[in-house]
Amino acid sequence: MKQCPYCSKAQKESLRCKYCGAILCDRREYPRFAVYSGIRCKNFNGTNTWINGQLKNISLGGALFTVFDRLSGLIVISLPINNFKKKTIDFFAKVLEIREYMDTGVQKYDTRIVFIRPKCIAKSLLQEFIDLLK
Repeated sequence: MKQCPYCSKAQKESLRCKYCGAILCDRREYPRFAVYSGIRCKNFNGTNTWINGQLKNISLGGALFTVFDRLSGLIVISLPINNFKKKTIDFFAKVLEIREYMDTGVQKYDTRIVFIRPKCIAKSLLQEFIDLLK
């Protein structure tokens, strides 16, 4: 039996918690949650060009998303908070890994990031966003 680090419910060996959806087979500090939501991001180099992307999974520590342009170094990521407040949260993040692939003839980049010291208010909004995924 394996215990979910997020909801603390015990279950048989599996890759995902059947109660809250957290991924159980990783070594991360925070559990990841699968989510398919649009995001916006840009390189932190002074340009003001936002790139639209598709969020695949997220945790309090970082995220994985797909974009059509390569990002590198430090980026700014804007996540929509789909609740009654209709807010977005902006985070500074560091790109950890990029996996390039072709999908139906289109070049795409799976980008894995880690959030850089989110402020308390942003972290609480991110926690609220993740709680909506449960």
